[in-house]
This record gives sequence, structure tokens and C-alpha cells, in this order.
Amino acid sequence: MSNFVINPYSFEEEAEPIAKDSQAYAVTSSNGDELTVDITVADNPNRILIVTAGSYNLSPTVDSITYGSQSLTQFNTQLQQSDGRCDLWYLNDPAVGTDTTITVTWSSTAGRKGVGAICFYNTDGLNASSSNTETSNTSATVEGNMTPTEDNSAIVDGMLWLTGTEPSLTLTAGFAVNISDPGGADRAIGMQYDLSPTKDALNEMEYTSAEAAGYAWCGAEIKNG
Repeated sequence: MSNFVINPYSFEEEAEPIAKDSQAYAVTSSNGDELTVDITVADNPNRILIVTAGSYNLSPTVDSITYGSQSLTQFNTQLQQSDGRCDLWYLNDPAVGTDTTITVTWSSTAGRKGVGAICFYNTDGLNASSSNTETSNTSATVEGNMTPTEDNSAIVDGMLWLTGTEPSLTLTAGFAVNISDPGGADRAIGMQYDLSPTKDALNEMEYTSAEAAGYAWCGAEIKNG
């Protein structure tokens, strides 16, 4: 006769923390309806690719964003008066690839525009239950607040800064890059992320500059998985 004991305790394996894989960006002051940038996506588990696209003027809108042959989904968008637009798009489970091209297509000609992308892994992706927010203002500080709703989430944003002269931007993690125009009117785009924000609390995402100007900002929560 054999004895056998059932363990009354069960343990769920804790998910690995969200981590950043890679990032890339491109800007141009030339007129056109398309902008591309290449990014490398490694073979990590539970990947997500998040792309921001910004352009001067409300119109045109972003028609589509692709990563290779895969199409991204728009998560949110924010407008700054009549002067600028910033979008966040995402792709859950992007294909593994080296120097794969991200293509942003606008509905018509756009000038002074930029695109940026960051790939994360160990995520549960973005979906309808992911928290998001958008804001616009005129200030020397781009400010946006995210309130994560789940444990071990990360937060990420996108920003378009509508300055008249070249801004000097600072941020914590991610990137900010100026879009210089030969006529002297400069812009900037940026993406920023926090891999350990405080749950159920306002987490500030900021870019600072010496010059007050209009901005459009979008943010999203990435859930752990």
C-alpha cells in the first residue's frame, strides 16, 4: 500500500519583471506622408512594440503604422490646439527581426514630424483594460500623469513639443530628439518609460526645457505577464 499526500498549498509562479529590449527613432523637417525607422526585436517572451508618431498641425492624421508586414493598433492620440498631434500605437507579439522597418503613413503631406519606438518584453501587452491618458498644454515642462491599475505594470508615453526655437529637453529614461527646421521653427518628439511605477497612484512623466511652448502628450500602462 502506498501513501500519497496532496499539498494543500499551491503557488503561482511570479512573472518576470517587464524589461526594455530596444528603442529607435527618426525625425525629419521635410514634407512628406511617410517616415521610417529600423528596429531590432530580440527573441524574448511576451513582447510588445510601442510606437509614437508626432507631426506639426492637427491634419494630417496618422493613417497606419506597420512593423515589417505586421500592422499596429492605435491606442490613443492627443492634439495641441491647432498646431500638433501625438499618437501612441502598439503591436503585441511583434516578429523577431534584425533592422526591421517601422513605417508611419500620414493621411496627407506632413512637415516636421517624428517617429519613435520602444520594444518591451515580459508583458501582457496592451488591451482595452489598460489605463491610458492624454493631455496638452503650454509650459516649459511637459507633464503627464499615469495611474497603473495592476501590480508590476510599466508605463510609457509619447510627446510632441511645439517649440519656436530648439528646446533643451531632459527626461529620465527613453529618448527626446529635436526636429530642426531650416526656417528656424523647431519641434521635438520623445518617449519616456518607467519600469517600476507606483500602483494606484499618480506617476508623473516629465520633459523639461528652458522655453515654454505647446505640447501634446499620450501615456499608457503596460501590464505584466
